Amino acid sequence: MNSSEDIKIKYFSHGIMGMKNNLAVFLQTIRDKKPNVQFQKLIGTNVPFLNAFVENQNGELFTRVYHHPILPRYTLPYVVGHSKLAHGDWFRSALIRAVCYCSLIEDFTLERIYLELTCLANGYSIFFVENNVQHFFSYFHADTMRYLKDQTMYDKFR
Repeated sequence: MNSSEDIKIKYFSHGIMGMKNNLAVFLQTIRDKKPNVQFQKLIGTNVPFLNAFVENQNGELFTRVYHHPILPRYTLPYVVGHSKLAHGDWFRSALIRAVCYCSLIEDFTLERIYLELTCLANGYSIFFVENNVQHFFSYFHADTMRYLKDQTMYDKFR
C-alpha cells in the first residue's frame, strides 16, 4: 500500500471512530444531566424519528407518518369545549402533516383512511368526515388527487 492510501485509511478510521467517541460522550452527558430523557442509538436503513418513519431504500429517502405500536390507535386528542370544531381542525392538520410526511401516494392514502376511520370510530358521522376531506382537497385545489393514484401529481401537490 502506498503512503497516500495509508493516510486516507487512517484518516477515515480516525474520523469515524472520533465521531463515535464524541457521540458516546455527548449522549452520556445528556443521560447524566437528564435521566428522564429516554433515547436509543439506531444505525440502519430505517428509523422512527419523532412522528415520522424515515427509510433509505437503495439510496432514495422515503418517509411516512409513524404510529408508535404501544400507543392506542384510533383515538382523538382530548379537547375541552367545542370538540367538533377542534377535531375538525385536528383532522385538517393531520391531513397536512400526512402530505408533508408521506413521500408516496400510497402511504398518504393509507394515512388518510386511518384518519377517517379514527373519526368514525369516535362517533363522528360520515358527513363530518367527507366534508372535512372535501374541504382539504378543495382548499389546496387538488380535488382530483382524492381519487387518483398518480405519484407524479402527488409530488407536485406536495
